[in-house]
Amino acid sequence: MVIKSIVLLKTLQHKRYQNQAFSGGRKWKMIFCFLLAAASFMSTGVKAQTADFTINIRNGCVPLGGVNFTDASSGGTVTRRDWDLGNGTLISSGPAVVGTNYLTSQTFIVKLTVTFLNGTVRTKTDSVIVYPKPFVDFRVNDTAGCVPYTASFTDLSTTATGTINTWTWDFGAGGSTIRNPAFVYNSPGLYNISLIVKNNWGCESDAATKFQYVHVWNKPTAAFTANPYFSCNDTATVFFNNSTTNGSPANKYQWDFGDGNSSTLKTRLILCSTGNLYG
Repeated sequence: MVIKSIVLLKTLQHKRYQNQAFSGGRKWKMIFCFLLAAASFMSTGVKAQTADFTINIRNGCVPLGGVNFTDASSGGTVTRRDWDLGNGTLISSGPAVVGTNYLTSQTFIVKLTVTFLNGTVRTKTDSVIVYPKPFVDFRVNDTAGCVPYTASFTDLSTTATGTINTWTWDFGAGGSTIRNPAFVYNSPGLYNISLIVKNNWGCESDAATKFQYVHVWNKPTAAFTANPYFSCNDTATVFFNNSTTNGSPANKYQWDFGDGNSSTLKTRLILCSTGNLYG
């Protein structure tokens, strides 16, 4: 009887241990499933709180106007927005959409700091690039000539970024769109010359104008008078008056007096021997 009682007691203790083990395992299994479900919910049902914004114009030529920024933050309710637009414009507790103009050429760093309903603060930075205008300049091979005068122009323009690919010339009597053009002037006058250039970013220079840069003259008509035309003396001093018309102050002269003498002066006094014919 004593042996049977001991066996029965151990059997009951073993069953109770099995029940406790089963109950404890079920408890830990339920806890694991709950944690797994919570993690799944957090990964799929709750978004990370992120600051973000969009820019309608990310780059352009100076002056760049109408640049707008729109808050695109996500993951919660935004209660405050602080904007730094990079050009000295600071907007505290600003609206969801802000804008500005950029009047100098450089890269502007834009920053948005948002505060969410739960107190979380997030920041996003981005940039706007403003390209400079090209610098325009030119020259002509000679600023004066007689009709028909062919003037050859050379572009001296430069650009800090990109390459110049568009030229707009105004010669005062016509125009051209090639880089280094030539133009024929068929009428005398003083002509203003202008040039505008554009680079591959679409940035257009200011107009460079050189006033009365090209002076076109009529061709000179050579003429002169002599005084006296004849003399009965053994020798005579003859005054030759240059009466050439048209041309320019830069006219050059070449005299031939028929006696082997010559001159490049505008007016000439010469001593001639009588009894000879000069012409």
